[in-house]
Amino acid sequence: MRLLWFLVVLFFISCEKEIHINIDTQDEAAVIYSFIYPDSTFTLHLSKSVTITSKESYGQIKGGSFVLRRNGSIILNQAFPSDTVQGEWPALKVDYGDTLDIQVFADREGVLRSRTVIPVKVPVSKADTITEIRKIGNGEPKAFVKFMLGFDENHSTTDFYQVVVVRQALNKFGVEKYNVIEFKKEDPVFLFLEQGGGFTGLFDFRGLFSDVLINGQSYVLNFLVDKSEFQLKEFEQSGT
Repeated sequence: MRLLWFLVVLFFISCEKEIHINIDTQDEAAVIYSFIYPDSTFTLHLSKSVTITSKESYGQIKGGSFVLRRNGSIILNQAFPSDTVQGEWPALKVDYGDTLDIQVFADREGVLRSRTVIPVKVPVSKADTITEIRKIGNGEPKAFVKFMLGFDENHSTTDFYQVVVVRQALNKFGVEKYNVIEFKKEDPVFLFLEQGGGFTGLFDFRGLFSDVLINGQSYVLNFLVDKSEFQLKEFEQSGT
């Protein structure tokens, strides 16, 4: 009985104490997050940093502009869209070994510069496929073709890759048709990039992945394509 009385006293005399933490605030700084898809689409995110106590992941910059140079020559020079933090410019012509420099003018936040080099084509050391039956969610089981592509990752550089699955067919007029098709990205290299925090959720990575998990390794990449995609589509047959 004495033990029970002691426990009740402990419960009633507990209390809460507020702790005040002084956090030094920093001036807002401009941030760029940019990459070039190997299918030649240039993507740029322009924003400004926020304090650790902010509910937002980033702040918007208005009145920004940028200059993009390829091997020293200007290929893009324009204002950044004022109604968004992300811009995209397709059909950018690049080649293996090209050097790209970007210069961003962010109004009061200053000037930012970055550089990247378009890497060489990745040699594939293994290419294999198998058919798998998968049940996606509550749907019926479906047949998928599982692709397994092996390659050696260069440990001396930080690299980005992109998987693009293209269906090639001849229509009734003998004209080649190329159509990019979707695939299931179950490999960890895809998930690592797409589950990043902050503003990375704004991007459709389109099969893009980095070498963070595979740097310097011989790696076999896995992804799934719906088997129905291997059937000739009506618009490919009609020639439209």
